[in-house]
Amino acid sequence: MLFNVVHTLQHGKEDTLVLFANTEGKLVRTNDLNADTVADVERLLVLDNFKGSTGEVSHFYSVAGLTGFTRVIVAGVGKYDAEHKLTAKALKKVADKLVKKLVEVKASSLTLLLPEDLLTTAEASDAPYHTALVFVEAINFSRYKFKRFLTLDKPEEGHADNCSCCTGVKSYHFYVTPEHAAAFEAGLADARCISAGVKLARDLGNLPGNICTPRYLADQGEKLARDYDNITTEVLDENALEALGMGCYLAVGKGSSNRPYMTVVKYNGAPDSNQRPYVFVGKGMTFDTGGYSLKPAASMEEMKYDMCGAASVLGLVKAVAELNLPINLVGVVAGCENLISSTSYRPGDILKSMNGLTVEVNNTDAEGRLVLCDALTYVARFNPLKVIDIATLTGACMVALGSRITGVFSTRDEFARELVEAGEYVDDRGWHLPLDDDFRADMRGNHADLTNAGSRFGGASTAAAFLSYFTKDYDWAHLDVAGTAWVSGKYHLATGRPVSLMTRWLQNQVMQAE
Repeated sequence: MLFNVVHTLQHGKEDTLVLFANTEGKLVRTNDLNADTVADVERLLVLDNFKGSTGEVSHFYSVAGLTGFTRVIVAGVGKYDAEHKLTAKALKKVADKLVKKLVEVKASSLTLLLPEDLLTTAEASDAPYHTALVFVEAINFSRYKFKRFLTLDKPEEGHADNCSCCTGVKSYHFYVTPEHAAAFEAGLADARCISAGVKLARDLGNLPGNICTPRYLADQGEKLARDYDNITTEVLDENALEALGMGCYLAVGKGSSNRPYMTVVKYNGAPDSNQRPYVFVGKGMTFDTGGYSLKPAASMEEMKYDMCGAASVLGLVKAVAELNLPINLVGVVAGCENLISSTSYRPGDILKSMNGLTVEVNNTDAEGRLVLCDALTYVARFNPLKVIDIATLTGACMVALGSRITGVFSTRDEFARELVEAGEYVDDRGWHLPLDDDFRADMRGNHADLTNAGSRFGGASTAAAFLSYFTKDYDWAHLDVAGTAWVSGKYHLATGRPVSLMTRWLQNQVMQAE
């Protein structure tokens, strides 16, 4: 896929011209078109009953004064003018509807007259970068297909699943004014890097549990080390975890023949190799039956997505390496599988965690926090600047926020606000949920220091409160992506969230340090 900036409308080279119009049926960028073309497009929009709502799309094959293009596509951008800009969410909707139209008309190459300041941003100078970043990320997201196991609709030999030759448009040419070119190109470049990380996370998330095992996740961490010179990877097997005293982590994996592995991926991009790292810990439950607290059969196949937190950590590492951010980062993949057998852990068992706290198991389907508590204890050795864990942790978070917003928890409100703001910028949204001593008290046990599950009320917050007992040595935040890591239903697919949010947060950390 080719995204590039052009400074002239070179008729005869591209087959589709993409324009944008507001709710008044007026094109929002006309300086680069002759008056006859503008008038005819706007006339055709009236005839087509075009309302200009966000994401509405029309197309025409013959426009006055315009030669060299097979067709003109017009996308609606809502009530857009000098005072009304689009949100990142709205621009993503425009991109998604545009991609669907491109597939419908079988377009192969585009020139887009996209206003460089479509988005509402804090600083006008950031608008071209922001517009390019969000728009191209959204195009890549909408184009995504997962065809690895299809044999009736297989890509041609030598072609990748998402090869541009096999999925429509081969090139996107953005017509950009010279004063905005540098910022817009920077947005395109960053979008390519972040999209690569999102794609890795989606590909891993969509794999079935019989292929994507804890060992497979470890292999992906080792592959990153082979692909990038400044990445190293260490894989801790069951014996290493036992030597560390990870009694909670090991208990969860006891029932599966796919043994647990914890994969530690280190990215060293800071000028000072000793600079303290940012640490990300991902829940990698490659399949979760619920154990003896068995899940209902309906939709259990979607529990292959219970490793999407780990997938997002690997995707983040790839995005950061592609961006070449000047930071040090440690990504920890807590790979495990929660199955039922004669060796599975049981309700009522009491486990000893790596930091010495004992945990009574009152629900074997609250397994993610048991794996994470030992992984979060382990990462204190890196003297981290900040730690973020990402986990498909609780259905309660979905009850609170639905399937579009990630739950954000932290013992520091400022940290949570930073993550929410980063998510708003790229429309990978999060919402700050409460975490306080009342929730922590709910997790105290009768026969052990802690229980691994609280009452059915406030479950997302009590789960975060449980994790907080193991994060006292550093600044920590928890992202509950149970509702946002994949789309359920007939066409279920992993989303790659929250790779975009986390990458933007790291970019903000770099900018603040400059």
